[in-house]
Amino acid sequence: MRRHPGIVFVERGGGRDAVLAGHPRLGIWQIALTIRASRSIEAAARYLSLDLGSVERAAAYAAWITAEKSDEQ
Repeated sequence: MRRHPGIVFVERGGGRDAVLAGHPRLGIWQIALTIRASRSIEAAARYLSLDLGSVERAAAYAAWITAEKSDEQ
């Protein structure tokens, strides 16, 4: 996505899922839940064995899509 580089979509049985490029098994929603549970992006990155930049991109996309969905309501 131009607005969110490093975020791509994969087709799953239940539809499309946003994932980090290069990590198709790990959904953005899973990363967002891990950040929330870890209480920091740095701790989530360590737990998921991902670089900090990737987790920051996932967090930015999750925040953007959450805001978009709440604007629609």
